[in-house]
Amino acid sequence: MCPDTFAARGLGATTVSGHDGFVAWASCGTLNSGGYAHSESTLFICIKGTEDYYTVQWSERGPASSAPLVYDDDATWGGRLKKLSSVKTIGRAPAETPHPGAVDPK
Repeated sequence: MCPDTFAARGLGATTVSGHDGFVAWASCGTLNSGGYAHSESTLFICIKGTEDYYTVQWSERGPASSAPLVYDDDATWGGRLKKLSSVKTIGRAPAETPHPGAVDPK
């Protein structure tokens, strides 16, 4: 189960389109979905926009592992981080309203 094979690593602060952000990686060595055992790892970039927060992520599945997976910053995830880091943020158009799911109902 994942609690025994969970791994995570904060990779540090970053800047995306002039906005502050933070990069992290999390992984589960063994997950079971419909009888199919696999691992899953996700690289996250969290971005603090002018008015909102955003996340961009790269997730992938692999073979199940009985041990926590190890973050490989150059060989595997470095290229993915470089691709994710090329994202650009743009301001909301004056007449644009946020997506209904993004509005706080309070």
